[in-house]
Amino acid sequence: MSQASDGPDDPGAHPSVWVAQAERELGTSELLEWCTDLLAGADPLTSPHPLAWIGGTPGAALPGNLTGPRGAMFEYWSRVWAARAMRYCWAEGTPAAEGAAMALLGALTDPHWRVREMAAKVVGLREVGAGADRLATLLDDGVPRVRAAAATSLGAVGEHEHLGRLADVTRSDPDRAVRAAAARARTAIADRVDLPSDEY
Repeated sequence: MSQASDGPDDPGAHPSVWVAQAERELGTSELLEWCTDLLAGADPLTSPHPLAWIGGTPGAALPGNLTGPRGAMFEYWSRVWAARAMRYCWAEGTPAAEGAAMALLGALTDPHWRVREMAAKVVGLREVGAGADRLATLLDDGVPRVRAAAATSLGAVGEHEHLGRLADVTRSDPDRAVRAAAARARTAIADRVDLPSDEY
């Protein structure tokens, strides 16, 4: 395990800056494996690295919050940050990325909506095709932000068979942003599978 400093130079910077510094100090594989463990439910209190690497200033404060009387309210944040770090750190075709992809798929059913939302976004960004059917299931999630993220990512990894479900969402979802995301996703899928416009 690499020995890194106590956290990012500027914990108030954009998350991509913290993650880039962590990747330089820890190495891509170790950073991805650490985030995979956190996303899969590893106890953040036993984290081998400072949570500030992926959570900035809030990450530095999280361990103290977890040990306080309201700890359960903060427990999910390490999973959100771990998934978000995968937006900026990836190594396609490596065992570390394969493990991260599996953790992302599992996180699509996480109990907390923020984790599901972030995992859905990253599944699309990293084109984890195995997540398409799970994203389609999230189109029924109770949180509009999760449904919108799932629809958007289906545009990246969905196939012809998902067009009908997205059409239903476009017509009937009560949230305007979700309907718009579903409409864009249908167009993206149709373009990707080279489907004539009159067939979708």
